[in-house]
Amino acid sequence: MSQPPTTPDSTAREVAARIAHGQSLARLGDWAQAAARYHSAIQLAPDSPDAYFHFATAQAQLGDIQGAIDALNSALAFAPDHAAARVNLGHLLRASGQAEAGLEEYRRALYLTPQDASLRHHVGTTLAGLDRLEEALPWFVQAAERGHLPANAALGTTHLQLGQPEEALRWFRTARQKGDATSTARLGEGLSLLTMGELKPGWDSYEARPVPSPFLGGRDAALRWDGKRDIRGKTLLIWAEQGLGDSIMFARYVPLLRQRGARVMLTVQSPLLSLMADLPDQLVAEGSTVTFDLHCPLPSLPRAFGTDLATIPANTPYLFADIERLKRWRPRLGPGPRIGLVWAGNPDHAGDRHRSLTRDHVMPLLAIPGISWHILQKEVTADDEVALSELPNEIRVPGPSFATFADTAALVSGLDLVISVDTSVAHLAGALAKPCWIMLPHAADFRWLRDRTDSPWYPSVRLFRQSHRNDWPGVIAAVATELQDFLAQR
Repeated sequence: MSQPPTTPDSTAREVAARIAHGQSLARLGDWAQAAARYHSAIQLAPDSPDAYFHFATAQAQLGDIQGAIDALNSALAFAPDHAAARVNLGHLLRASGQAEAGLEEYRRALYLTPQDASLRHHVGTTLAGLDRLEEALPWFVQAAERGHLPANAALGTTHLQLGQPEEALRWFRTARQKGDATSTARLGEGLSLLTMGELKPGWDSYEARPVPSPFLGGRDAALRWDGKRDIRGKTLLIWAEQGLGDSIMFARYVPLLRQRGARVMLTVQSPLLSLMADLPDQLVAEGSTVTFDLHCPLPSLPRAFGTDLATIPANTPYLFADIERLKRWRPRLGPGPRIGLVWAGNPDHAGDRHRSLTRDHVMPLLAIPGISWHILQKEVTADDEVALSELPNEIRVPGPSFATFADTAALVSGLDLVISVDTSVAHLAGALAKPCWIMLPHAADFRWLRDRTDSPWYPSVRLFRQSHRNDWPGVIAAVATELQDFLAQR
């Protein structure tokens, strides 16, 4: 029997049916079969922008980002005014590290849908990701004016990154007043308050931070200690939640808990275990099963103690170097003055690009004669070592050989000074009461407050801040001047 002739209308109906079938499969989470149906629609109608558009969605869900980008480009070749395709292409280009190209697609989509508030938010987010914060602000404002709720918190975040906590606080509070119940708005409010020195209300809002730590496990929220319950005679589990520097900073509260009569169990990251062995009644390794009465994460202890600027427990040292390790390091310290240096922190840290320097930044310091330098950071490249070896000063690179922070502490205890960016070694030096100069970005982390050259958390610390964003040369120049005075006094 002969088949009826194919007509444009019947082809269009079949393409639509295949796309609809693919969408049904997608709703069930079967993206592979959905992609197959969309691809069959493309085979039937190679000029169908909708088929390419849906196929791109499935490809992205299956992890084939480049395949999705290619499909969207095909859709746009047949339908240049397909706004949704341009938006999705912008998303995928950003996800593949092509932020500038993604930004261009967003702008083309805005030409097609000029009232789209969320699209303005995407433009702002992309600009902020490119560190073009001032350019991002008006896009967030436009999105907020058009009723896009997340733009209010984005304005808060951007102002905080610009070192403007009062303005940031205003936007975070606006977001919450308008019904933004996300952790971003409340946490941003807390970070703004903490940066401004309003610690007590700041700690309250800081509790909105996400806690992805493996130490959290399934611990009962009802057993969370908030500072109100009597802990005398109780077993209290204190656990690390954030980075190594945070654990070092807030470990100062452990002796205070013991003074209140608690038996303290402490769980921290494995590199800190030997360093903190004397702080609690019992150290607990990660993943251990323990029995306790109450628990509290380390960063929540300031709130539990009602800490404000006047009551920060700043008695240092509260950590101590192991004497035997210190004896082993002493022969390798070199002639004085002996100075430790950290120019870069953990590259996986979310804000690392703002807090870390390059080797070239610190070359003016390393070139100052008469210093025995000790590079304390773990990450030192082969190129770094070659460049350092060509300098006239004696420069040692022990950092990569440190097994734990107990090794780092032993070396730091034998030095005359540590100069560091905002990283865990800076916290370690402060906790050991070792003189430490910390080089900070313009919008520094909340714990360093603002407009101060000292730290109420660490009496031995001096702060050197950027006068404006990205002004590391100015910071290095200020440190170099002070270093010359430091040497002259010796």
